Amino acid sequence: MITNVPKRLQSDGALHGVLGDIKMPYPTTEVHIGREVGLLPDLIEKHQNLVRELEKALAKYLKTPKGPAGQRPTAHIGSKFGCGGQKVDAIDYYTAQINKTEAAIEGWRARIAEKKPQSYGFASMAAVPYAHLAARSLQRKTPQKLKIRLAPPPNGIIWKNLTLTKGQRARSSTIGFFYLVILLFLNAVPLLAVSLISNMGLFTSQVGFLRQWNNSSHWTFAAVAGLLPPLISGLAGYLLPILMRRIAKYRGVTTKPKLDKVILTQYFGYLVISQFLVFTLLGIVINLIATLVTSIGKQSAIEILRSIGSSLPQAIKNQYFLLGNYWLTWMPFRGYMALFDLAQVIKLLLVWFRKGIFGGTPREVREYTKPPSFDYAVYYANLLFMAAVVMLYATLVPLVVVLGAVAFWLSSVVGKYMLMFVNTTKHETGGALWRIVVNRLLICIIFMQVILVLAVLLDNTSEWYRIVACLPPILFVFAFKIYCARTFDSQFTWYVPSGKELNDVTIHKGDARHHRLQRRFGHPSLHESLWTPMVHAKVQHLLPSVYRGRIEDNGTSIVDGRKMQTEKLDGGLKIAIVEEDQLEYDPAKDSDSRSVMSGTTVATGLYTPNGPGTPLAGIGAYGGST
Repeated sequence: MITNVPKRLQSDGALHGVLGDIKMPYPTTEVHIGREVGLLPDLIEKHQNLVRELEKALAKYLKTPKGPAGQRPTAHIGSKFGCGGQKVDAIDYYTAQINKTEAAIEGWRARIAEKKPQSYGFASMAAVPYAHLAARSLQRKTPQKLKIRLAPPPNGIIWKNLTLTKGQRARSSTIGFFYLVILLFLNAVPLLAVSLISNMGLFTSQVGFLRQWNNSSHWTFAAVAGLLPPLISGLAGYLLPILMRRIAKYRGVTTKPKLDKVILTQYFGYLVISQFLVFTLLGIVINLIATLVTSIGKQSAIEILRSIGSSLPQAIKNQYFLLGNYWLTWMPFRGYMALFDLAQVIKLLLVWFRKGIFGGTPREVREYTKPPSFDYAVYYANLLFMAAVVMLYATLVPLVVVLGAVAFWLSSVVGKYMLMFVNTTKHETGGALWRIVVNRLLICIIFMQVILVLAVLLDNTSEWYRIVACLPPILFVFAFKIYCARTFDSQFTWYVPSGKELNDVTIHKGDARHHRLQRRFGHPSLHESLWTPMVHAKVQHLLPSVYRGRIEDNGTSIVDGRKMQTEKLDGGLKIAIVEEDQLEYDPAKDSDSRSVMSGTTVATGLYTPNGPGTPLAGIGAYGGST
């Protein structure tokens, strides 16, 4: 993938010439510059909305196989806020609009070669190792100020952000940063509530109703102080990653793998800083306030300050132990939530309710029953935070380690079966998150040892040799990180074939002749299949009475990844007939059941979309896959 392409190089020929002049190890087989798609994505979105509305109108009118139910549905066009406008026949109107929009889309696609070139493009090589070797040779070079790197999978590109200029990217990044700060500040409100509730025991002597509550029903007091904070924390953290992802997109991130990296890094950092560091400091501040309230009027200001200064180290240690009780409650809660995820109770109830009570169009039923995607970045961040808590408390509160081990075991079992039977992978990162995870685990190990040093220091400052004895493990971790970076980083980033692998590699010679790169790495709106309206097979015989015209049996077509019978109206619009066994989502048949990178490999003879052993159309230099 080539970005930052200046205007004088925004053509296939000019870009090919530059890549030929920089003496890459292997020549390119095809070069393709991106083209402006303009209103095409909006037209496709409009087409999808019109198809949905037509399907709803048909489902409403054809409620039973016996015949149309009541008057034909109507739609208001040109109305504002539900007022005014014109009432039209919904089925006829949406049918005409779909035909009109399809014609506009096909016309735009036919003229795409005339559209303005963009500041990004793609180049393919004859084999995957060639692309990796070429990108590796250019990793620190910017010929003609071009930025050249391995292309991500086509479905992992955020196309809208590829065309941003440096000024636009800087402006959106700055504004997005302020949005992120405001979001994190607002999310600190429930964090303060969590800290106050978990420290209620400190205020029983000063606050009357807390003292009465604790005396009259100690178990409910303890239950609220122990169970409510993790619950509030979990609910507050649910929306945070979603909003973080939207802000990151707004800031100009160009690929979904990079977006996952940003979410993992930011969310994990926020969890550690807010729920551990700030949470601990808030507890210390609350403890000091309680001490001040008790001491005012009994001691002078100087005596109070001396008392606080002498007791502060012990107060920090006591707060550390006090919060250990919170984490002892939090760990089983995390394990329970993992089991709750696997049960999918809420999802099953919603699907049953929406399908059984509301019914819906065939497309809506398919969407109800579609498995959710697995959010790797959020799951990794939560598991990393769990590991951080375990390590930071391992030296002084060993019981946290035991409960953490149980929570991790439950999470591993749940994650395994969710990935096998419940969730799908929306896009592949090619293992890009793994190095981030390992680095943060190593940092957690270092902080575990630092806490041990501080604990020894607070116990007895005179025995300095104990502190020195705690330092070598920190150096060992640094040494291990250096070893990993020198030994594995290159192999992690690049596919480095052996001599035999390079000789046996599959060569793809037909890229330029068949325009595979342009089809494979063009903007999705240029080749995305348009939606076909769907109706249930049990009302198929009523379509002639609905459209009051001649309907042709169009045979079978591939619709949304499945072979379906279609009927063609006079205006050219196709209607797909959905049988009962095709109604629900089937991961073995539907079009997005296989991800690009997990279904294809460098080796021949494995699965490819064109059949076993067949090279994938449009070779891209991404993640070591074809």
